[in-house]
Amino acid sequence: MGNVGEYVSYTCSHCAHFVEEASGPLKTGYVQGGKVSAEVRNAVRDKYDLTAALLARCGGPKRFFGNHEALFANQNAWMEQLQAYDGSAAKPQEQKAALRDIGQKTGLYALMGKRGFTPAQLDACVNDPASMKQILAMTNEAWKTLKISGTPAFTINGTLAGGSSWASLRDALPAPAQ
Repeated sequence: MGNVGEYVSYTCSHCAHFVEEASGPLKTGYVQGGKVSAEVRNAVRDKYDLTAALLARCGGPKRFFGNHEALFANQNAWMEQLQAYDGSAAKPQEQKAALRDIGQKTGLYALMGKRGFTPAQLDACVNDPASMKQILAMTNEAWKTLKISGTPAFTINGTLAGGSSWASLRDALPAPAQ
């Protein structure tokens, strides 16, 4: 069985398109059929992306894929609010406060609230040092070690794969389960 690493940025429209197009076929044709295991990895580009990545991890591994897909499915709505966001209320040196402010004022907390999370739980998620460390380690691996050129990007069994679309990834995988 092979392993697919999917490097994404939650502020990347190409990533949202990939998730919309590929999640179903990747799960049913490859993961459930035992052909590959798939892991979503973060390649954070900015503080807004970092906030979304921390929120995607709320509730642990069992909630991750639902959160991940919800963030991308609703990307247009929260990105509109993000573009209008004025972060001047939060002092830049107070990263945790800035991330909470972003979550509260861009619709990210509202979206996650529809998934059953309370504001206190969301605050805890954006303040979680273990999640922050994990996300930043994946980000460092993506940009500095693998030297991806953008998102989405993919590894197959640890090797950077060419292309950034579902078609290019699908062509690099073994035949799907029937």
